[in-house]
Amino acid sequence: MAELTNTFTQGKMNKDLDERLVPNGQYRDALNLEVSSSEGSNIGSLQTILGNALIGANSATVPQSNIPSDAVCIGVTKDTETEKIYGLVTSSTVDFIIELYDSGGEVMSTNFVLVDILDVLKFSANNLITGINVLDGVIYFTDNLSEPKRVDIEYWKGKTTNILSSSAGLNEEKITVIRKSPLNAPSYKFLEASTRKGVGTNGGDLATTSAFDFSSLEPGDSYSGLFIARKSPEQLGEAGQAFSRNIDTFTAGSVVSYAYTDPDSVSRTISLNNTTSIFSPVGFNDNYLDLFAKGPNGGQVFSVVTMSGVVASANSNTVYSITMYRGEEVVETHEITGDFTDLSFSSFSKYNNQPFSFKILADENIDFTSITLKAEIRETNISNIFSPYSLATGTVSTSAFSIITSVNTGFDVPNYKVGDIICLKKKFEDIGGIVRESIIRISIESLDSQASSFSGKILTKAGSQQPGEALYDAVLEEDEPLFELKFPRFSYRYKYSNGQYSCFAPFSIPAFIPGDFKFTSKDSYNLGMTNNVRKIELEGWTDDLPDLVSEIDILYTESNSNSVYVVDTILPESTPITAAATLTVSGLGSGYTPGDYDAYIDSASYPGREGLKIRLSTTQSGQIASATVIEGGTGFQVGDSVGVISNSGTQGQLTVSAIETISNFLPSYEVKSEQIFKAVNSNQLLRPFDNAPKKAKSQEIVGNRLVYGNYTQGIDYNKNISFDTAIVEREDVKEVEQKLSLKSDRSYQLGIVFQDKYSRQTPVVTDKTGIVQKNFTGSESVTALKVSATATAPAEATRYSYYVKETSEPYYNLCASNFYEDEEGYMHISFPSSEVNKLTKDDYIVLKKNNGSNVPAFTHDKLKVLDISSEPPTFLSVKDEVVYKATKVKFNYNFHSSSEVRYKLGGSTPVTGFNTVQLLQAETADGNATDVSSASLAAFVPGAKVRFSTKGTNFETEIYEIESVTSRTHSGAILEIVFTSAFGEDVDKLYKKSSIENFGETVDRFNLHELDITVLNTSFDAANEKYQNKFFVKVDKTTNLLSSLVEGTGAEDFEVAGSGWATSWGNTQSTPGKRRYKAKYDPEARTVTIKTWAVYTDADSNFANDPFTDNLITNNYLRLEPYNYFRPGSLISEGRMYGPFTSTMLITEVSSSIDSTTNQKEWVVSISENSSMNLGNWDGASMFGGTTEWSNIRLSTLSFNSENIYELKNPPVFETEAKKQAIDIYYQTENTYPIADLATPKILSYANCFSFGNGVESDRIRDDFNAVTLGKGVVASTVLKDDAGEEEIKTGLIFSQIYNSKSGVNDLNQFIAAEGITKNLNPSNGSIQKLFARDGDLLALCENKCFRILANKDALFNADGNANITSNRNVLGQAVPFAGEFGISKNPESFCSHGFRSYFTDKKNGVVLRLSRDGLTEISAKGMQDFFSDSLKGSTSLIGSYDKSTDSYNLTIVKPTSTESDTISYKENVGGWSSRKSFIQEAGISLDNMYFTFKAGRAYKHGYHLVNNFYGIQYESSVTFLFNEAATSVKGFKTLNYSGDKSRAYNDAKDTITTNGWYADSIRTDMQNGSIPYFVKKENKWFNYIKGNELSIDTTSLAVQGLGVPFLTALQAGGAKFHLASLNSSLEKGDKLYFLVNGNPTEIGTVNGVSTTIPSNGDPYGNVTVSTLVSSLPTTSDFLFFAKDTGPNLTSLTGYYAEVTMKNDNFAGGPQELFSVGTEIFQSSK
Repeated sequence: MAELTNTFTQGKMNKDLDERLVPNGQYRDALNLEVSSSEGSNIGSLQTILGNALIGANSATVPQSNIPSDAVCIGVTKDTETEKIYGLVTSSTVDFIIELYDSGGEVMSTNFVLVDILDVLKFSANNLITGINVLDGVIYFTDNLSEPKRVDIEYWKGKTTNILSSSAGLNEEKITVIRKSPLNAPSYKFLEASTRKGVGTNGGDLATTSAFDFSSLEPGDSYSGLFIARKSPEQLGEAGQAFSRNIDTFTAGSVVSYAYTDPDSVSRTISLNNTTSIFSPVGFNDNYLDLFAKGPNGGQVFSVVTMSGVVASANSNTVYSITMYRGEEVVETHEITGDFTDLSFSSFSKYNNQPFSFKILADENIDFTSITLKAEIRETNISNIFSPYSLATGTVSTSAFSIITSVNTGFDVPNYKVGDIICLKKKFEDIGGIVRESIIRISIESLDSQASSFSGKILTKAGSQQPGEALYDAVLEEDEPLFELKFPRFSYRYKYSNGQYSCFAPFSIPAFIPGDFKFTSKDSYNLGMTNNVRKIELEGWTDDLPDLVSEIDILYTESNSNSVYVVDTILPESTPITAAATLTVSGLGSGYTPGDYDAYIDSASYPGREGLKIRLSTTQSGQIASATVIEGGTGFQVGDSVGVISNSGTQGQLTVSAIETISNFLPSYEVKSEQIFKAVNSNQLLRPFDNAPKKAKSQEIVGNRLVYGNYTQGIDYNKNISFDTAIVEREDVKEVEQKLSLKSDRSYQLGIVFQDKYSRQTPVVTDKTGIVQKNFTGSESVTALKVSATATAPAEATRYSYYVKETSEPYYNLCASNFYEDEEGYMHISFPSSEVNKLTKDDYIVLKKNNGSNVPAFTHDKLKVLDISSEPPTFLSVKDEVVYKATKVKFNYNFHSSSEVRYKLGGSTPVTGFNTVQLLQAETADGNATDVSSASLAAFVPGAKVRFSTKGTNFETEIYEIESVTSRTHSGAILEIVFTSAFGEDVDKLYKKSSIENFGETVDRFNLHELDITVLNTSFDAANEKYQNKFFVKVDKTTNLLSSLVEGTGAEDFEVAGSGWATSWGNTQSTPGKRRYKAKYDPEARTVTIKTWAVYTDADSNFANDPFTDNLITNNYLRLEPYNYFRPGSLISEGRMYGPFTSTMLITEVSSSIDSTTNQKEWVVSISENSSMNLGNWDGASMFGGTTEWSNIRLSTLSFNSENIYELKNPPVFETEAKKQAIDIYYQTENTYPIADLATPKILSYANCFSFGNGVESDRIRDDFNAVTLGKGVVASTVLKDDAGEEEIKTGLIFSQIYNSKSGVNDLNQFIAAEGITKNLNPSNGSIQKLFARDGDLLALCENKCFRILANKDALFNADGNANITSNRNVLGQAVPFAGEFGISKNPESFCSHGFRSYFTDKKNGVVLRLSRDGLTEISAKGMQDFFSDSLKGSTSLIGSYDKSTDSYNLTIVKPTSTESDTISYKENVGGWSSRKSFIQEAGISLDNMYFTFKAGRAYKHGYHLVNNFYGIQYESSVTFLFNEAATSVKGFKTLNYSGDKSRAYNDAKDTITTNGWYADSIRTDMQNGSIPYFVKKENKWFNYIKGNELSIDTTSLAVQGLGVPFLTALQAGGAKFHLASLNSSLEKGDKLYFLVNGNPTEIGTVNGVSTTIPSNGDPYGNVTVSTLVSSLPTTSDFLFFAKDTGPNLTSLTGYYAEVTMKNDNFAGGPQELFSVGTEIFQSSK
């Protein structure tokens, strides 16, 4: 007989091939076996495998036995550096991360890394974690259910004690990949122009000295007794209690007489019985009337001056005036007749601190008997006011108030100290009227107790020195300002304990304090737009401070830079135990439940500390091991005995065993210099928030970056929103002081950004209701945006912030040098040449500040720049030099007698449209009134250029050229002059009437102004000094512009054409320029009505031909001035001092009429709408006669010619119109707010300019061209057109910034969307399920396709299609697909990797794949294709792991029931699937050469313990193999033998197993079944004969006979029954019953009953029953047959092949080997 042998040399299963085709060395099935062979060898054997054992089962520290029974491991990873494994486990009561490590020896140890009973981890058994990595001691993982997380292993191990309670301090923000960022910008605790602050410092209240004479002191000299106090006046409220005392009383004979000469040179003596009329009180604080004291009610004491006087009886009817002065300023004037009593002058506030004096003025000599000055002391209702002065003791009754003897030096008195240097400044006019400035620097060497009287030395003196005593402004000299030419903004960021940085906080408003506005054309820059800040102290970062913050960086940026710098880093300072600290205690028994407890020091044991008490809060039940201090705590020490009172009142003692110190950050930080520490990476400004995924399916670390695939990002938001917006006055005091404001004439659009708790943001959400306009009229105020919103906030949003859009382009301010009107209706404005780049032709400019005042220009005329020239316009550059001027011009009466009063129209005087004049008189040398002088005759010649001008108004016509001159004689020389061109309309102004429309044929000579005729020589004057370094801008001359420019010029810039008086004082004046009128003002109509006192003739004392009224014409100006100390009637030309006057008002229209009864003439003068009618304090009671007519007012008509002005002293400021930009950029404001506040109005700090209150708004340093601008913000966002809510990007990748442990860079939390951190694959490939880093690249396994994504490089393809790898800066380069249309389906859990090979399943295609250097290989096709095609379909999950100890890929196919589930192993060294395994893993992993799996959340180590014992359950090993050589021949299989370990053994009765081992479980051929009851060892083999035990169906055999077709088939208990018409007599119990199915014999069951039934009325029939129904029940059409059992007669099995299953049940003896199997055969047939 021949023998067939199988040696398992191929060591793999084959379930695909037919039994006759399976190669020798392969086997049909194996369970719990491993192949042992040398790679490449033909020798192999099978052996049983060791089981696994629970790790740490005996660990007292972390016993796995405490893990809940329903626990499931949902993820596993390893740290190859520390050689530790980490399992992520969930259950119904607790989630945790467990650590496995080798503690030495066979047994592994475990630790709980993190325990969560509060559902912080949010683990779910339905969401396996397949994206998991360990990097430098931190576990990163994602579960596609919640935030990707990171767990710092050592940190959390220190916070974890057992599985019964959560790790201490656990919350979500501590373990998410994304880190919390600051919510609000830092605020300014101090933002000051002075480091000292207070009176007399930069930015503080102004201080002034007492009157002091420094003129004789030189540097190095000492000074003493200098008083300095607050300067600014202050209104103090209503008076309360009062007292008074006399200051001085002047009596007869006390002072020598004083002679006073009035302007008319009439000598008058004003005596106080020989007492001067100009006097100052003496003996009272050097005539300072400042009384600083506190009254009995706590209010401020101030003074009111009153005066009483008695005149001599002879002067009882004399009119005189008394004027009071404060320094040089007129306080007020009273006009008096006779005696006066308690004449009250203006109140003195407490800070006036200037000497006062009085002047008495009268028209005639006047004697006074006495004058008494009295200071009335009153008390205000304002409290807590301190004073640098006190009243002299004894001079004032103190019964009514208390004297202050000490002062608060920081309030009213200057905040000066010994050693300070003070800068004193004084401006004054010298004898020539030139403004000079005296600057004196003094040191302070001593000061009195009230810090107001100083002594020291003169350090330096500069400028011209003020002679005599003077008041000086005083300012503390300090260091130069910080950031003088910058707009610094500050922010901060957190640095976490792992080195990660948060996003920036919003940036602050600029730390910029502008100076006082000073913008002149001479300087050509705005000194107010320099930064005066000297003290910056920031705060605000301690609010909402997240956990684990270890440092705070103070950040700084400039408005013109994209760079951000670290100013400094704030480190926490450790402090004793306080609220929120942890107190570790011991020694207290059980009985304590979670709650709050009183704890206190044992006073007996610790005397002196018995007051210490705290409140503890604990979440533990039973013994208190640790507690959180919620109140008190400072002063406790380790070892203290602490008493605790339980909830029920039970007292106990415990000992403090440890105290956790609390690290607190300083709440504020002072920026002391402009020095910066380091620059921050520029990409941080592009990081308003981290776009870290909210959840992700896959994760990997490649190129030192976290990469997520198949992720979810964004926040769903509702675009329906409405705003309630307004422009309001700014309320924040600091911001008001900074002059921060919204730029006027701008449109602002508000948007809102919602953010979640990790500061992820939506795009800007806005609506047209968010648009608000700030009009140009708001330029003088500091304003802010006030806004609230109505919206449905996203469900996950916790806060919101406002963003502002303002799209104007940059603008410039220009300070004008001068302005000039031409005759064509244009205005030419000159500017310093340095400003020329600010303007281009066709730009528009707007006047912002009026000329000559600090008043905004509200005209808002947009003036188009028509031309820009560096040369002055022609009408300025062409200079007309006067060759000759003829005065006293009279025209001829058309050669008639001199009595003729009518001129012939166009023949005698200049008339529009004509070109001839006749002169009767022109500057006669001999005074002859009817002569033309010889000089005139010589000048008026053909070719001469002539201009006519009026006297007084100085109106000048155009220049006309003489064509011919004819001389005649008529009582002297008479000239007829003919000009080359006709006169234009300009000559109309030579007439008193406004036009000559109704002149008729003749002209009234009395209607003609007095004229001059000037002969000119034209020359060019472009080189004039006043035009140098200027450029000229031509614009339209609008009425508004003209009014705003001209009215603000100084009084000296106007020429007075005529003046008169609105007064009832004195007699009628006859001299022109002194004549008296009546005047009244109508504010509604904006008119001034002027009326003559007497009849309108030119007789003496009447009013005709007066230059004042003659010049009441359109485009001239009217000015009103109050009468002060001079006598009315003085001529304007005498240059006497006048008091404050109204603004110079442009006359737009004049109408006149004569009262036919009284012959009085009346003029109604209309004033321009743009002219300010600044009447000051003039009202009906004090300035009008009655309530309608003014008295004591000087009236002046004026003309203006800017060519006479060299440089404007307080020039107008223009602003260029900013164009709109078509951009949709919104800028972040400084704060975020809780969602609950959405409807609450917020005033935003946002500002885009500084407003100086005079109309000028600036955002540019010094207002220089190209200088640094304030900007509109730092962080920007926009509105997205498409919906940009939450989106699941299934085929996308997103990656973080880099990690580098060597350089300390950990930016794995940073996901900067602006950096291009995403990559998308083709959606047709399905979602990304798994990412894996291999060879520096990234494998992306999608559902339907696999890719290799080049990391930090890219591919260039040659013409032949081959790729060349090139380095580039792309983090994720080209995605190169692997050949084959395979993916990973949705089973990333099937993936595992070892070396360069990866394994995973594609459930959709029913395959298992290997990805290696040769690409994708379908390893399921290696003999197992049909098996996997069927098995994978019904799986619920596919768990893959690699067993390094056996070098096998273990794939667990999890089915709905555990009995259906299976694990199968693939081995590379055999190139196939070696065996199935009985363990059903939840997760598995190898570490070094050890293999671990998890079951029920517990960790098990494989490869030791009992053989085939998995998770505590015992299994057998088995192998099914085939003998199929000569597969085409029928063979007889006689014996079965094997080489290997021992066989199962029985007792002698063969009914009890005595030894476990190998046994044959089954043997069959394609025709018969058999068995081997046991093996006998024979010749070193285990051997026995095969015994047949199963019927073989051979229809040709006599053992098979038919029965027929049943007429009844039915089921019955335990089997079935059949009724047949007849029975075969050979049928007996034990036979097998069959029927045919598709022609094949099919067993029904074993016959257990045969009988015949004879019915009473029918034919007999047979009954057949079977005990167990094997197949389906046959029908009444099926043919039944039976077969006799011939097995007991078989000693071999016949068939083409034999299939044998051998098993092993030896578990204790170690792995059992099966080397080879064999069988003896004989040929049965061919």
